[in-house]
Amino acid sequence: MQAGTRGRLTSVIAAVALRFTIGIAALTLTIAAATAQTFTTLYSFHGADGSGPLSPLIIGADGALYGVTAAGGTNGAGTVFRLTTAGALTTLYSWSGTGTDGSGPHGPLAQTSDGSLFGVTQFGGAYNLGTIFQIAPTGSFQTLWSFEGYPNDGSIPASGLILAPDGNLYGTTYSGGTDYLFDYGTLFNVTPSGTYTSLILFTDGQFYDGSNPSGPLTLGSDGILYGTCPQSREGDINGVIYSYSPSAGYRSLFILPTGDTSYGTINNGTMRASNGVLYTTAYQGGAYGDGVVFSNGFNVLHAFNGADGSTPNCVLLQGGDGNLYGTTDGGGQYGYGTIFRMTPSGTVTTLYSFTGGVDGAGGCAGLVQAGDGSIYGVTYSGGANGHGTVYRLTQHSATALDRLTVGINPIPGSKTVDGNVVLTSASTTPVVVTLQCSNPAASVPSTVTVPAGSVHARFPIQTIPVSTITSGTLSATLNGATKSLILRVRPIGIARVGLNPNLVVGGKSVIGTAVLEFPAAPGNILVSLSSSDPAVARPAVNSITIPAGTQSTRFSITTHPVSAATSVAIYASANKIKKGKTLVVNP
Repeated sequence: MQAGTRGRLTSVIAAVALRFTIGIAALTLTIAAATAQTFTTLYSFHGADGSGPLSPLIIGADGALYGVTAAGGTNGAGTVFRLTTAGALTTLYSWSGTGTDGSGPHGPLAQTSDGSLFGVTQFGGAYNLGTIFQIAPTGSFQTLWSFEGYPNDGSIPASGLILAPDGNLYGTTYSGGTDYLFDYGTLFNVTPSGTYTSLILFTDGQFYDGSNPSGPLTLGSDGILYGTCPQSREGDINGVIYSYSPSAGYRSLFILPTGDTSYGTINNGTMRASNGVLYTTAYQGGAYGDGVVFSNGFNVLHAFNGADGSTPNCVLLQGGDGNLYGTTDGGGQYGYGTIFRMTPSGTVTTLYSFTGGVDGAGGCAGLVQAGDGSIYGVTYSGGANGHGTVYRLTQHSATALDRLTVGINPIPGSKTVDGNVVLTSASTTPVVVTLQCSNPAASVPSTVTVPAGSVHARFPIQTIPVSTITSGTLSATLNGATKSLILRVRPIGIARVGLNPNLVVGGKSVIGTAVLEFPAAPGNILVSLSSSDPAVARPAVNSITIPAGTQSTRFSITTHPVSAATSVAIYASANKIKKGKTLVVNP
């Protein structure tokens, strides 16, 4: 490793370690912000269970939060943890700090479809240059790869891992490569079974416009990976935004020349939003020297001024409302960092300012969003024990829930109908309403989103066949206020009666058809038949059975001679649902 590089990294680690000691002992609490946000400290690390979480969380397939701490744990070398959204923490692994398992985990974890977790450590391993690890669903730990550095491998992985559409895990190393004197880093992938491939050696001539990749890789909706380099090996730029895909390889997208203080230094990663634009943070530079957010072509969207935050050091998150969310390491009302929201056009709103107490200090990592719209993140110091926190931020719309309605009630089993939520007023951002249903024969989605500018949204209510009426409560909740109604599901009944023909000379037979609302459920359906004038026309039998899986059955109708045209209603009834059809009997 280049001596200067090692010195810079040592200084950063020492500075971070100093920040770990900052903290105020206090209980975890929930703080309601004046701008319709609720901030909750979910967990304060103790040191023995981890210290200094520096990396973004992920939301696992089970809905829990997973992450790493850079230090702490049984041996002080870092941990992997699982945290429920109720705040219950489980330490999944503590690094030894002395063995080949590595030390100092960094960057976001990745989870594969079988539930396995994958990540990297910056140090330790067989060569003390970092590792790739796996934690299986059973809890077993395995070191998949130990980085070797020069001449054909990287060292000090700094980006974590990301699962790509090809099923492989991708990451970068800050150092290592083909040049012994100058460590410019690599881009690699590893299969879930542990096969490692070094894909890009940034010391190769064609990659002169980027070196020492840092910040997490991100996956765009186009299936392409995006990342950043803070410099070039020639030292003539302040950063590169690049893309990589197995088919197209490496591409430099935007290059920032050195000496331009408008943007600072790019080392935080980038993200491609749904509008196809790349959004990136720089932790320095800008009009006030406190960092910026910029979009394609280094178009500065916002320059932080200290009061609204300083040193943005994360990849932005695009929320379900289309806005971008991020954190700053410093600045804000108390100087300990902020959580902010930014519209795609660059309007920034400070959602929360860290106090440095029980709520934590130093929001240096990116955010994740759960299905209910809540945002989760970490602070690397502060909290009740001074070792950092995991927190939740829930935003509340200023509007309220006006009413909850259902198109049909009771609903025939097997039918899907619309439910409706109506707000008191339209919001400028989408509003997420939480739904619940206790009727065992009906199901609804967990949430429904009212679009921005609207007061109404529909959601499906799916039902299953029942033999008797079932009841339960359907409820919709917004900002802690709930509207509810009794939702009933009834057995399938008759939809209509068919007659062929429906005009007949007395004395001749007619074929009737009883049609159900839906195919009969297991156990068949008994249909009763009747007539409004049996002396003129009546079904040949009093009842018929419609077999399971079918929706209709025919029956015979007997008519008698008449002296004048006579209208008779032929009825079919099932589960108290009765339908009829008029038969005209002529002389």
